[in-house]
Amino acid sequence: MKTLKYIAILLLPVVVSCQKDPMEEVQDGDWQKQKDIVELSFEGQIGSTEIVRDGDEASVEFMYDVNYGPLSAVPVAGIVTSYGGSASVAPGETLDFSNNNTATITVTSGTGEPMEWTIYLDPFIEPLNGEFNVTDVKVLVDVISQHPEWGGYSSEDPVVNYLPEAAPETDNVLTFEFEGMNSEGNSYGTFTHAAGADGAYGEFTNNAEGVDLNDKYRVLPKGSGTWTRNPADQSLTFTDQQGNTTHAVLEEQDGGFKIVFDYEVVTDWDNLWDGVTQISQMTDSFWYVIE
Repeated sequence: MKTLKYIAILLLPVVVSCQKDPMEEVQDGDWQKQKDIVELSFEGQIGSTEIVRDGDEASVEFMYDVNYGPLSAVPVAGIVTSYGGSASVAPGETLDFSNNNTATITVTSGTGEPMEWTIYLDPFIEPLNGEFNVTDVKVLVDVISQHPEWGGYSSEDPVVNYLPEAAPETDNVLTFEFEGMNSEGNSYGTFTHAAGADGAYGEFTNNAEGVDLNDKYRVLPKGSGTWTRNPADQSLTFTDQQGNTTHAVLEEQDGGFKIVFDYEVVTDWDNLWDGVTQISQMTDSFWYVIE
């Protein structure tokens, strides 16, 4: 027992000497020397802000919707610096990113030491933002194209070649409004699909043949709804006002775009050369050309 007491007495000064004075940082004034950007956001920003500091090298990077406003005057929505620090810009003021998409912010510590932060703007342009005219509606029919030796072929034609009453569809107007990015990194917004100058939507029918394929080809909803786009594969999802969804792919074409809907080809070997059978069963894809 005497030995144990002796050891405890020897250890006690060691334990006490390792304790940290909780007032040391306050007394030394280290808290006043910090010059970090803790939070930074901009109006028109998409997604989160990346803040990086490695010693005297410090930067902030964010994505910006260039449709929101000019790069020469991007409004600061909010900024938080280290306690006691101050920044060269305040919420409501603007930064000029017109020079290589970069700007600077100076953060000054409580002791008056300045530090320059480089702010990088990643411009984001949503292709589906604005008003587009429908200039054509086309279809790719695949008639055993894998067997050209038997006369097989694929044919890209206006859909009106098969369904004449679809003609009013070719002057319609599509208006897309971009609203932001969701948690999955997909852009989203609202759309309006309006009739054109003729005041009518097309009907996917061939009245002379008694064919009605509206259930098959009315995949771009009439009226209004919502849309999402995956930038990774350009896939589009349309949702109409009743909650029905259809899926397409956005492709660039001659300064405009194609909204392409894919189908499964069902070959009717007994009626390969019949136009009604082809448009009813052998469609590979169907698309709107918009500009």
